[in-house]
Amino acid sequence: MTITYPIAGIDIGKDILDISLLHANGSFEAFSFANEKASRKKLARRLKAKGVRLVVLEATGGYELPVMAALAEEGIAFARVNPARVRAFAKSMGQLAKTDRLDARCLSLYGERVRPKPTPMPSENESRLNALTLRRRQLVGMRQKERNRAHRTGEPDIAHSIERAIAFLSEEIDAIDAAIETLIASAPEMAERRDLIDSVPGIAANTANVLLAGLPEIGRMGTRKLRKLVGVAPLNDDSAERRGERHIAGGRAHLRQALYMAAQTGYRHNPALKALYQRIRAKGKSHKVAIIACIGKMLAILNAIIRSKKPFDPKFATP
Repeated sequence: MTITYPIAGIDIGKDILDISLLHANGSFEAFSFANEKASRKKLARRLKAKGVRLVVLEATGGYELPVMAALAEEGIAFARVNPARVRAFAKSMGQLAKTDRLDARCLSLYGERVRPKPTPMPSENESRLNALTLRRRQLVGMRQKERNRAHRTGEPDIAHSIERAIAFLSEEIDAIDAAIETLIASAPEMAERRDLIDSVPGIAANTANVLLAGLPEIGRMGTRKLRKLVGVAPLNDDSAERRGERHIAGGRAHLRQALYMAAQTGYRHNPALKALYQRIRAKGKSHKVAIIACIGKMLAILNAIIRSKKPFDPKFATP
């Protein structure tokens, strides 16, 4: 990827956007804007006027989306990057201190040294689906915490309070589920992709929605890269003659959790996963290792059916 200067890094705060421009001569230019609609538009126009062709910003759970939208309106490419990787990059550069201005500067350096690929701007429907599925995860997490508390109280008034909270949260989850279904039904392409994902044995409707929202790369990249995105690609741990045990790490944790549960069902009912699971277990590997392998196989199947636009067929999915 060809580097065009200046490269911008934006640290996104609740109220303030800190910007760092890295110029071709190695100098930095720093400034800030309020994180509000009018100011975001002014910022995008200013960056365009300065000749910025790439902006690097972190994934911040959705807070970055309005900034991305403003940049997209001005035709400025942006790369939404993993905060953990940027922090590791900063430490590798000897930057241990952390401030918003330093973070913005680090992001511009990350753009120069790592050269991340531009991130496509999600459509309005994709953004809304992401927001809805995120809210569902939050509500499910809160409900689980209340259920855990219910087992630890012997006070009737508190138990009744917890019951009411669980009932309320369950109603909210049902409302979010209905909103998700309405959204998907209104978008034919999205509905087609969800139905294809849902056709794979072991993947329930909620998991299909999570994958639809959180893994738009399905069908658009190789399976090996998908495994890395999800965090189920075994990583080497070798040195000289030593051959260490492979472990998985990183990736999109909520997708890995959803697929782990799907694989737990899939290896019993999906013929492709069942054969793989039995083969790995026969080699003496643990249940967890076999399930991780099943997740990888599931991603390969999903990749194939999305590309072909044909639902799951056990005749072509078995090894």
